[in-house]
Amino acid sequence: MSKSEEKNSVTMLLLSKENLRTIFDRIYDAIIIHDLQGSILDVNKTMLELYKIDAEKVKEMTIVGDLSGEDNPVDQLPLIWERVLTGEDQFFEWKAKSPSDGSIFDVEVYLTRISLQDQDIILAAVRDISEKKKSEQLIRHLSFHDKLTGLYNRAFFEKELQRLDTERQLPLSIIIGDINGLKLTNDAFGHLEGDELLKRVSEALKMATRNEDIVARWGGDEFAIILSKSDTYEAVKICERIQNMCMIAEAKPIPLSIALGYATKTQEAQDISDIIKDAETCMYTNKLKEGKENRQRIIHALIAKQDALDHNMERIIKLGIMLAQAYGVEESKMDHIKTLASIHDIGKASVPREILLKPSALTDKEWVIVKKHSEVGYRIASTYAEYAHVANDILCHHERWDGHGYPRGLTGEEIPIMARVLAIVDAYDVIISGRPYKIALEHKEAVEEIERHGGSQFDPELTKLFTKLMLSQ
Repeated sequence: MSKSEEKNSVTMLLLSKENLRTIFDRIYDAIIIHDLQGSILDVNKTMLELYKIDAEKVKEMTIVGDLSGEDNPVDQLPLIWERVLTGEDQFFEWKAKSPSDGSIFDVEVYLTRISLQDQDIILAAVRDISEKKKSEQLIRHLSFHDKLTGLYNRAFFEKELQRLDTERQLPLSIIIGDINGLKLTNDAFGHLEGDELLKRVSEALKMATRNEDIVARWGGDEFAIILSKSDTYEAVKICERIQNMCMIAEAKPIPLSIALGYATKTQEAQDISDIIKDAETCMYTNKLKEGKENRQRIIHALIAKQDALDHNMERIIKLGIMLAQAYGVEESKMDHIKTLASIHDIGKASVPREILLKPSALTDKEWVIVKKHSEVGYRIASTYAEYAHVANDILCHHERWDGHGYPRGLTGEEIPIMARVLAIVDAYDVIISGRPYKIALEHKEAVEEIERHGGSQFDPELTKLFTKLMLSQ
């Protein structure tokens, strides 16, 4: 056989109907051949797999009516069709539909008109781009949204502010918010809890605002809201809704609290950056004005978590003052002992409730968690000026006279006097109150228990003094 004959033989083999079908079915893209009216004449195997359809059924369908989703821009079809009929290839994105389950997916479509066996047909090459679209949407979302809270980010806020800063959007109001207690939460309970606080405040903001409002995370603990076509009255109403949402939210571990400020642009000549500054100034003014109230609300919520311990705070305060006075502590320090007694276990807000209320003895791992509460309490108290003076006593109230306490293993008079006083009266309260895993003792037995630990757990001099005072009652 000559080379020419051999080449013709190979060509005939490639062009045989059976082999063309094999090639047709192996093409990566879905291929749909239809007539000039849109009726399907043939498809390849990839098309059947993509659209999840049987070969017998597909020829009864039309490419637009049966294989297209409802959200397509059908008004563009006449122009696309006109162009492809005149021999101009068309390339566009489309919403395809599976006839078997009705699922919608994104495709790229390439249309071209060709002649095949003296018949003009349309060849459509269809490629599934669902994953590509999802990736593009994710990239767009991440570029304009804060990853942690899901709110818009500052870049999107500034872009939208530029778009909305027009006369027809007036009055245009801006709200600036700053979370109260984020630093406390991060320092005392860890940054994961701080992240949860940010997310919970974000949810409150979304629920309190309208669909058309732009709510963004402005910075670390700051948020910004754009209210188009909204006057000061509307801004005040939304601020009130936000505050109400925060008030009714559960304290986990601290109450939701945010300082808010607002300002409104009413004239086109006003600079929007000045409006933002006015809103920030308003927010900082409110933060200072409401600061003490918010701090008290946070502290009271954390103290409330001590209720699970059945503390008798009044008794601890009374006994603490009595012992301190008998020891010769000056009268001016009595407020110190009151504050210390009230919040000494505030750090136990960081301990899971199931550990605090466990009806059996704690495991070594659970004890490690519990022992962290004095450090957490120290960090909480240190955060607020009105409690900072008792922070070190909170840290030390589980130190032992013999140095076997925690967290620093201090010994003897290295332990602050107020912490030594509290250690005794707190232990007495625990003994007579009992715990889920320990039966309460009577008064005399409790005093004897304290006496037995004088010189080891407790200051021996304070122990003798406490024993004398309690047995004389």
